[in-house]
Amino acid sequence: QPSVEEQHFLEWFHRNNKATPKLSLACFQDSGRGLVATEDIHPSEILISVHKKLLITSKTVLSSEIGHLLISENFDPVQLISLYLLYEKQKGTKSFWDPYFKLLPQKFTTTDYFSEDELPELQLKPLIDEIKTDKIKLYNQFEEIYKCVQKYPTELGLKDLSVDQYYWAQSVVQTRSCHVDVDPSRSDNYCVAPFFDFLNHTFEPTDGGFNEKTASYEIKSQRSFRKGEEVTICYGYHSNPQLLRHYGFTIHPNEQDFVSVSLTPQMFQLSDPQLISQKNTFLNEYNLSGKYQLFRKEISWNFLTAVKIFVLSQQDFCDVNCIKIISDEIVSEHHEKSVYKFIVTFIESLLSSFPTSIEDDAKLLAEHLSGHHQLSINRWNSIVCRL
Repeated sequence: QPSVEEQHFLEWFHRNNKATPKLSLACFQDSGRGLVATEDIHPSEILISVHKKLLITSKTVLSSEIGHLLISENFDPVQLISLYLLYEKQKGTKSFWDPYFKLLPQKFTTTDYFSEDELPELQLKPLIDEIKTDKIKLYNQFEEIYKCVQKYPTELGLKDLSVDQYYWAQSVVQTRSCHVDVDPSRSDNYCVAPFFDFLNHTFEPTDGGFNEKTASYEIKSQRSFRKGEEVTICYGYHSNPQLLRHYGFTIHPNEQDFVSVSLTPQMFQLSDPQLISQKNTFLNEYNLSGKYQLFRKEISWNFLTAVKIFVLSQQDFCDVNCIKIISDEIVSEHHEKSVYKFIVTFIESLLSSFPTSIEDDAKLLAEHLSGHHQLSINRWNSIVCRL
């Protein structure tokens, strides 16, 4: 049964929304709070429809009573919506959004909240570097917002705004927003949609978009849900590092996981500057340079093709053989063996660079699940990310 606060929220939502979905709030063992089907739902049926009155977008903010103060500020949509959430939240029960605010989490588990001591647990240097960049950007955004609220202390009422308060609001937007083209005149499409944002994630596809006729954001199911079943949507085909950075959770196992790697001529013992330049020119011409992705069950075509080009000897490197490779034709049996020998060595070297092995990490997760050794949420997510 919904709690008192959940019941108040549901009454508020149904009172202000045009359509009543076959959904209600519920708590699930694996995913926490989510939405449950109150009736059978069929494929192509509208799962949820949220009227634009209940959508919080940049337009909502700029059309509000504080919009005139912010119109000249150079804020991005996340900053605008975050500031609006803070402004409305401080009103308490006087805010139209109060029933919604009362259900929002007070703490988040995205990588923005990882301490300096917790970051090394991820063991993925590119990811750690991205997180450190995220943290710097987030603090810079706070400083910009702080200057604004000091400029309008009476009008905004946020003179004592703290870093933690801003991080909370920004986390609401980052982890709960969808992308909706409500206003064609604006390029930004961040949107916080109450009720919709309680839907948890799955990789099963769903269709969504803004319906001009109903003036609502609508999500359609591509599968059926039975009464009493948790209803989920797809946040996108994200790897665990992406899910953790943007939403604060991981999936174990996640078939979308990949690792980004680079290839350098030195890895192939190439020393002839002219040959290196020719190979790099060819890879650039076919957009095959830069970062490559290795997935759990497959190697990307770009990575495999780039390796095949780099492995070509000076004698074999010619336009004919390069075009053969691009066309997925075999240059020679010896060349194929050299390619796969390099890939095996490359992956073994990559795995050995981690402080812990796959077996070590799998054991830690198994011990946690069995109750023998409890991990913090951040450590669990770190292990799943690197596994």
